[in-house]
Amino acid sequence: MGFKLPHISLHRLKVDKLYNMYLGMNARDQLIAAIVTGVLLVGIVLIPVLVASSWLNSMEESISQSEADIRKVMTGLTEYNHAQSLYKYRLSMYSDGFDPGMSATLESIAQRIGISELIDNIRTVSEKGTDVFEVVKRKVVVKKINLEKLIEFLVAIENHDVKKLKITSLTMKPLFKDRRQMSATFEVSTYKPIAQE
Repeated sequence: MGFKLPHISLHRLKVDKLYNMYLGMNARDQLIAAIVTGVLLVGIVLIPVLVASSWLNSMEESISQSEADIRKVMTGLTEYNHAQSLYKYRLSMYSDGFDPGMSATLESIAQRIGISELIDNIRTVSEKGTDVFEVVKRKVVVKKINLEKLIEFLVAIENHDVKKLKITSLTMKPLFKDRRQMSATFEVSTYKPIAQE
């Protein structure tokens, strides 16, 4: 004996008619109908919940990934802004302190310290700049100077009020006749930022 579902048209589906149809079935058919109805109701409720839950989980993962990406971008922007401001600070520092007439500045410092007669030679040294800076370099030779005055001269050069001068090399040789005096050769550089577009 097989289970047969009666032909049901949608316009006839009314709760009281369905209930009467259910009551007209034998016990076994009622049990099967109850189980099928229960499974359908659970399916109707459970499937959308599972789909929504899965969709929400994937959205949460997507949001978490997006937040992590945003944090990376923000960190990168912060680092970039810091590097940019440091770069601009250094450019302005060197722009304001560039000294194209460095020979005159060096002679002025030597005269202020009282060693201008000890300067043997100041000459231009060719220096290849970089993509960022133009470099102007001078080689200074000082004869018969004592260590105290040499140090005072070098410190005055590097700590000039306005000009940004940097001593890039230094060689000293004590004199044979008087060991308290020496000859010194050093190079001084100044930097000018190249305009970046």
